[in-house]
Amino acid sequence: MTRDPRDTLVVTGGRGPSRVDSDAVRTAALRAQDAAAVLGAAVGDCLGARSRLERILWTPPLGEPDPALPGRVRWALTLVDQAVDALAARADGCTSLSDRLLVAAGLVEDAESAVERAIGGAVVAVTGALGLAVTSIALHPALGLPGLVSLWGATRVWDALGGADGAGEDVGTAPPVARAAPAPAGTDDGTGDGGILDDLLRALAPYTDEAITGAGTGVALGAPALALHDASVTGGARVLSTVVDAFAPRRDLRVRDVTPELGGREPSWSGQPPGTVDELVARTGDLYPAGNGVADREVPGVPSGTVAVQRIEHADGPATWVVTVPGTQALVSGEHAFDVDTDLDLMAGPGLDGVADVMTGVVQALEAAGAAPDEPVVLTGHSLGGIGVTALAADPRFRARHPVAGVVTVGAPTATFTTPRGVPVLHVENTEELVSSLDGRSASENPASRDRVTLSRDLGASADPADRAASGSVSRAHQVGTHLRTLDLARQARNEQVADVGGRIEEHLDGESARTSYFEVGRSRP
Repeated sequence: MTRDPRDTLVVTGGRGPSRVDSDAVRTAALRAQDAAAVLGAAVGDCLGARSRLERILWTPPLGEPDPALPGRVRWALTLVDQAVDALAARADGCTSLSDRLLVAAGLVEDAESAVERAIGGAVVAVTGALGLAVTSIALHPALGLPGLVSLWGATRVWDALGGADGAGEDVGTAPPVARAAPAPAGTDDGTGDGGILDDLLRALAPYTDEAITGAGTGVALGAPALALHDASVTGGARVLSTVVDAFAPRRDLRVRDVTPELGGREPSWSGQPPGTVDELVARTGDLYPAGNGVADREVPGVPSGTVAVQRIEHADGPATWVVTVPGTQALVSGEHAFDVDTDLDLMAGPGLDGVADVMTGVVQALEAAGAAPDEPVVLTGHSLGGIGVTALAADPRFRARHPVAGVVTVGAPTATFTTPRGVPVLHVENTEELVSSLDGRSASENPASRDRVTLSRDLGASADPADRAASGSVSRAHQVGTHLRTLDLARQARNEQVADVGGRIEEHLDGESARTSYFEVGRSRP
């Protein structure tokens, strides 16, 4: 059964309720039980007082009787009876509340059905066995990786999943063109035809995190030394990153200011502050050579592997810098650093030299643009870019030089990174894109705090035709435009958590003027 799109929103973290904690619910139930006991004792005390008042009423007084005494006693008895009724009702209410809370805690702890848990466990077991087997065979000295892996086969899989986060090839020196709106629901554009494969994706998408957890653990167990004895998705990513580097060794990273070369093809917003988180997210789509699914925007034609660094001037206080980083644009690239090799580096966590080299390039671009150490920086990224900017925000060495004022990511697996307290962070994800679960964590398992909010949706549960179409296509579900629609729904629903963390970021996104530089982060190979 489909629902209103706003009813598919799931928000964790931020101000107000974030996620249900069954232990906290049980603690609340015990406190309600204690309150019921205290109220019950108060009822007993009132009944004792009533008995004493009745004795006064029916016991003959000593000496001269007070004609007003019986009336005062009866008035006091009436008050006692009212107190008993009120206290007893509240005691019963606390007992009932305690019972309901205990039931709710049990439901939370058993929210997944036995079938779902069985399927999830089976997925972890099967993918773990496959990961272990493949790694063991691949690293076997007699078989070797070249005999196991076919670049052609990997390319076919890459194409089937949408090719890259970008929507097409580098447009080179072509002039800006209007970006087409998504195809109407029900049309067959190759990204979601409502067929068996679409339905299969919708059914299997909720188990992506279990599949990745199993596969990553299996790969790590197959090469424990390369995984640094970390039997997790992070350890598995270390193994794969090491193997890829062995067959595709990289040369020096190069960062080049390409602003003068754009010749008027830079995005129209180059001189305008973003103002809102929504516009900030949309701009990540403008850094793909052919756009990324955001309707009614110009495709500027920036080169592949380009990041934007914008300086925003304010009426008072220091300038703000906004760094915008796109996602994966190639399987393996000899020209730029936005490829799957970099994805693996980022997922593998900090290396011996700190963050992955692509983020070193982003830092170099920020400093080449003129960012001073005391000026705040807002970081935003899609997919690979989202992983990278979260890694930067989590790096104390980066924060020591550039104070982080906010982080926004869309379609990025970021759960394994710890962001600093006091820095507002907003993650936007959905179930069917699969990419955000590549860390083995679902959106509900992302770290949640007042400062860190995850906004996610199950597109397949939505009654919106655009959501339904996207739910049957990994590439469309992963597009920036799809995540923008989710953010817009949260605005319409007036979600308090998203509004709070987004508002704290937007304090830095408006200003009197802006200047943007564009840098190509390249990485040549032998």
